[in-house]
Amino acid sequence: MARTTRPLTHTEVQKAKTTDKDLTLHDGDGLFLLVVTNGAIVIHTQRLKSDPGG
Repeated sequence: MARTTRPLTHTEVQKAKTTDKDLTLHDGDGLFLLVVTNGAIVIHTQRLKSDPGG
């Protein structure tokens, strides 16, 4: 059985901090937030391949 990840909330994103290592937050629907050690938040999305038949 696959694990389910609960969606990120606005508050979780605002309070995301890291100290000595990069921190990755997942929302379970293809969105990844990378909080780097200098405090920047980088947003990554996972694109799914479109259906070749349609």
